[in-house]
Amino acid sequence: MDETLERFNKIRERINQLTSENQRLTKELDETRESLMEANRQIRELSAKYDRLRLARAYGWNEEQKRAATDRITKLVREIDSCLTLLKKMN
Repeated sequence: MDETLERFNKIRERINQLTSENQRLTKELDETRESLMEANRQIRELSAKYDRLRLARAYGWNEEQKRAATDRITKLVREIDSCLTLLKKMN
């Protein structure tokens, strides 16, 4: 009987260890995923900035002209988004 109880206690201890390790690994995975999503967001943001800069340089624009073009494009994108939202509401 003592042997069975000892085996049971060892199994229970092992389950507790594995449960703790699983929780630690799950937390680590969540943190890694979050970090990856942030890195992807930064990549998209930097890529967009690079594309705007490359386009501006291709046209030989100065900083003020680049800023004005970026503002104009941003405004146009917002207007398009608004139009799409209105169209979706109509359907």
